[in-house]
Amino acid sequence: MASVEVEQFTDPFSPWCWAAQPTLRRLRYEFEDVAWTPRMTLLVPDPATRAGRAERDAADGEEPDDDAMRRTRWAATAAAGGLPVADGLWADSLPSSRLACAAVAFVRESAPDRALPVLRRLRVAAIAEGRPLDETDGVAAVVGEVDGVEAAAVRRGLDDGRAADALVEDLERAVEVAEGLDAVEVRGDVRLLDAAERLRSLQPDESGAETPPNGGETSGAAADDGRDGETRGAEEGNEAAEPTLLGPPALRVERESVVVVDPRLPFSRLASALGRAVPQTGIEIDDVYATSRMARHVPRDVAESLSSQDFGATVRPYLARFGEAYLPEVVAGTGVSRDTCRGALDSLVERGQAERVGPEAWRIVEGGRGPGPET
Repeated sequence: MASVEVEQFTDPFSPWCWAAQPTLRRLRYEFEDVAWTPRMTLLVPDPATRAGRAERDAADGEEPDDDAMRRTRWAATAAAGGLPVADGLWADSLPSSRLACAAVAFVRESAPDRALPVLRRLRVAAIAEGRPLDETDGVAAVVGEVDGVEAAAVRRGLDDGRAADALVEDLERAVEVAEGLDAVEVRGDVRLLDAAERLRSLQPDESGAETPPNGGETSGAAADDGRDGETRGAEEGNEAAEPTLLGPPALRVERESVVVVDPRLPFSRLASALGRAVPQTGIEIDDVYATSRMARHVPRDVAESLSSQDFGATVRPYLARFGEAYLPEVVAGTGVSRDTCRGALDSLVERGQAERVGPEAWRIVEGGRGPGPET
């Protein structure tokens, strides 16, 4: 068993999770002994659920959040990490992430080692490619592009309710973690979402009536329903608040103690939450000629140009580890400057060890491939 276990509370459509990808991948690259388990949190419920919330907001005198405004904010948020975001992201309508979340949860239960690659592929399809992924066939087809996963099996899981059951378990786990936040260390701005509506939409009782989680009990925590900075909770004087669940992005780290941490924090703070020291990256310390100039405040890319180090050999293990990566992810994971990193990746292409798959993305070629893309 790994000495550190991380539950990653996420959603394939979450713009905050997409922006955090370079840092999250660096964590996975640097600390391979850490076990990661993705948990889906259903950031975007079905339109009917969102419409019901908007109606209640209007009845309470609150101004409902507009999907078009939310899409604009989310597109800007997703682009903050330097990764590509599709032009006019979900321009027609904001799709529900229910099927995508259910697919990841289903694969995690049926083929655990493929869950992270499936999450990654759905995330790229949704945000970088701008695909709505709101139909079973479309989701199953994207998931089927991942090595070792059959689209037909995922389609059956989505159709027969097994994927929905796995998603319910994830949501219930997110509720459990949210209820225990007061008893653990919390680092950063951990977000909470409304739990009752999400669970009711997935778990009707035998009579067909919708049943809230925990028999209707509430967690007493405030909740963020996806609006930037806004929270929901019981009004002062109320005895109970709406139940909440841990929303994306969040990591629950378990080692000697438990820490819940916001993955948007700097890498050094995330590494310390894992109980790890920050590794040294970039130019090797025995490269005296280059490092002496860095000590004189020469820009890193200039120092790297003076170095005799083979930066292709530096970035290739990172690319092999994940199979495919965007430039900002390789930069974050290796500590090499952007221009040097791009040159090193292009040199791997010239050597036949990698190939370009987009303006800012590279893939390791067959024969040099690692275990497959991971988030």
